[in-house]
Amino acid sequence: MFRTRRPYRSDADVFVRKDGVIFPTAFIATQSLQNDRVLAVVSVFQDISERKEAEALSDALDDINEIIHSTLEFEEIMQPVKRRRRWRWAVRQWRSRCATATIG
Repeated sequence: MFRTRRPYRSDADVFVRKDGVIFPTAFIATQSLQNDRVLAVVSVFQDISERKEAEALSDALDDINEIIHSTLEFEEIMQPVKRRRRWRWAVRQWRSRCATATIG
């Protein structure tokens, strides 16, 4: 930051609270200059725990979605199941007709 004279930004920092809990922070620092000399550095920190949790959840849901939708294997697996269901339904219909024909 001091060499480039540009603000420093980061979303990859962590802070430690007094109770020892570590939490993620966003951080920005910029310089106040006068006659090319640094008079002060202003820093702002923000607790981004909720944002990081939301990002992690979103990533997990994306992974699950990709697994579900990225393969044709699911449809390939379901085809025999669907055929069996249709076959079982056809057998039940046939048995029902046979029973009705035998009784009647």
